[in-house]
Amino acid sequence: DRKKNGKGAWFKDNSKIEAGTWIQNILTVEWTVQEVSDFLINKYPQFKGFNYSEPKINVSLNDDEVNLPPVAETPFDVSLNDNEIGLPLPVETLLFIAVIDLIGNNVSDNEVKALSDRLRVELFNTKHFKVVERSMMEEILEEQGLQQSGCTTTECIVEVGKLIGVEQIVGGSISKVGNTFSVSARIVSVETGNILHTATHDYKGEIDDLLTTGMKKVAKDLTK
Repeated sequence: DRKKNGKGAWFKDNSKIEAGTWIQNILTVEWTVQEVSDFLINKYPQFKGFNYSEPKINVSLNDDEVNLPPVAETPFDVSLNDNEIGLPLPVETLLFIAVIDLIGNNVSDNEVKALSDRLRVELFNTKHFKVVERSMMEEILEEQGLQQSGCTTTECIVEVGKLIGVEQIVGGSISKVGNTFSVSARIVSVETGNILHTATHDYKGEIDDLLTTGMKKVAKDLTK
């Protein structure tokens, strides 16, 4: 039960190609064959002359070989972030989640974005979750004509989670009163809409320390 996650192409033994952005085996953003060809040729010059109308057995990439079996369907994963092509995709057992940007109150947009990104990193570091990257989440929402900003209710968060294709989604807020920052976050089940875990962290001091230590505590509390 290997699941396709990320951006790449699925080369089938019937010469068909399904390509684009995959989340939990769902093709959320579909590429045309020409887009696949253009992407591979631009990123990997070795793909020039590759005929996509026929399945190939070996494709040479910087003296490394990628073997595509001629019969069984095989995941062909293209990582845009790491510039890697790998086979096969690993079997994952971690929960697949996304983090909606925190809603800021008396906190600048740049600070809210930085704290939200740090929360994503700290949740990933707990080893409990696979976390959707901001860029992938924004790309999927953009395809639907939506933005994550302004999504404050649990109902809205759940709808975003369904579009992205995750099991759980995290939302919350950060406020500043005087010199005190207050972070409130919750994990919501996309399937049921129920709030599964909550975390609250109050911090008095500079926002730098909230970024480096406070968000780690919030992430840890969300896993309890």
